[in-house]
Amino acid sequence: APADPNAHWEKTVFPIAKDVKDDPYAIGYTGMAYVAPGVTVLALHDDNVFAAPNAQGDWNVGLAPSLSIRSDWPRHAVSLSADADLRRYDKFASEDSNTWTVEGTGRFDVSHASEVLATLSGGQRVEPRTLQVTTVETEKPVRYGVEAATVKATHEFNRVQVVGTVD
Repeated sequence: APADPNAHWEKTVFPIAKDVKDDPYAIGYTGMAYVAPGVTVLALHDDNVFAAPNAQGDWNVGLAPSLSIRSDWPRHAVSLSADADLRRYDKFASEDSNTWTVEGTGRFDVSHASEVLATLSGGQRVEPRTLQVTTVETEKPVRYGVEAATVKATHEFNRVQVVGTVD
């Protein structure tokens, strides 16, 4: 029998809780930081892998690990997060992909009225074939890197807040 074109299976092994009280596994709090690991495993069938008029379907499996670490200090703050999405196709290995993102943020509390926040991030992405920004068909999916950096300073004067940001 042909595969169901709408077939999809997904299982989150360790969901990321947004806060200590939301952590059903109670594995995240270390006393100085909150650590949230996560893993999602999925299997799905794509009935038009190449997003083309002559549709060709294929099964793919994916593994999406993630990790988030956030400090729990009374002053200052540091956080680091990383995630990935690793996909493997059964018949069309040219469509296999590895995407990932890493982000780090730090906040320095200069005084009770001033703080400096810095964020750095980077990663690797794959352009979906369904995104039609060009009429050129590529042999393999387009892969590209992303990077970003931001520094933000804030100071409060009584009820007035001054903010400066550099990207």
